[in-house]
Amino acid sequence: MKQFTDKLILFLLSVFAMQVCLRGRYLIVVIYAVIAYAAICFWLSIPEDEEPRMRPVLRKSVQCVAAALTATLPGAVTASPMLLYDMIACRNFAAIVILAAAGALGITIHLPDMFPETYSVMDQTLLFSYLALLCASSVLLAWRTARHVKLEEEFIHLRDRDQVKQEKLREQTNEVLEAKDREVYTAQLAERNRIAREIHDNVGHMLTRGILQVGAMMTVHKDEPVAEELAMLRETLDTAMTNIRTSVHDLHDESVDLHFALEQMVKPLHERFQVHFEVNVDHAVPRNIKYAVIGIAKEAISNVIKHSVNDCVDVTFNEHPSMYQLVIHDYPEHVPSEVHEESMAMKKRAASDDSGIGLSNIEARVNGVGGYVNISRERGFRVFVTIPKPKEET
Repeated sequence: MKQFTDKLILFLLSVFAMQVCLRGRYLIVVIYAVIAYAAICFWLSIPEDEEPRMRPVLRKSVQCVAAALTATLPGAVTASPMLLYDMIACRNFAAIVILAAAGALGITIHLPDMFPETYSVMDQTLLFSYLALLCASSVLLAWRTARHVKLEEEFIHLRDRDQVKQEKLREQTNEVLEAKDREVYTAQLAERNRIAREIHDNVGHMLTRGILQVGAMMTVHKDEPVAEELAMLRETLDTAMTNIRTSVHDLHDESVDLHFALEQMVKPLHERFQVHFEVNVDHAVPRNIKYAVIGIAKEAISNVIKHSVNDCVDVTFNEHPSMYQLVIHDYPEHVPSEVHEESMAMKKRAASDDSGIGLSNIEARVNGVGGYVNISRERGFRVFVTIPKPKEET
């Protein structure tokens, strides 16, 4: 936009000199030629993906031709400020030399035809001084605009780099916060597990001993008046023991994080495979389904580690509106060759003989939660498990 403004100012200031030196059709020809030149230079300044190096060469060639043409018509030298502006902007020093030589040649040849007879030497000198001033102004404007464009590009580059750094910093901050939250959550789970063990090992054993002692006292004093009170005490201790067992089981179930458990099982796979691990769960998974999924994943991943000859493994567990879905699949990164296919077929036959118990355990666990399992060996080993959600959740 600034270049367009500069050229418009130079063009309007040059029109005065053109009207003095050019008359009739020469004036119209030079004006249209200058406008066409400006349009061509603008079009060539637009970068394109196709042949990006050709445009600067064509632009400089057009400038050299335009500089040479200033010597052909009387008064064409008055277009020099416009031509010089683009040459300075492109640093086309060859065109500047051609323009100076052609301008001097054109003035020498066409000087008698450039001015009316009424113009004195002083008038001619003033006009040439005016053209020289315009040429100096075009050089100054071109330098100033080029510097402005450069500073603007540097500003945009710095702004983009700052935005990239801010985005990276934001991502690192989020990663640190997530890691911190994960550590806190893991510490909470470990503390719950510890409390559950403490209650089970200490309070549970003490209550069990108390129940046994009350049972022995009931046997010894079964015919005495205290027998009824001992029976009530035994019932209270049994109720307390049941409540403690329920609380311990709940604490232990809460201390088992499905995402963390699957993540720990997947870690050994990274030594040999390219692993894609993903868990998408929006709500708490019921206890029986959680333990079933952990057991199924453990059997399937163990089978992959023992028998797989492939490069990649996918382990995904997703929650859908009406079901849970577990997929464990190992597969080759590229299409295997015939020799590799034969080797894989031998491995599959050996694996099918060795992993029958493991697959039976997977099917038993899936059936225990009312799910469906599909096990296939086409292009790798694949376990696809679908477990419906309980009715109260759906």
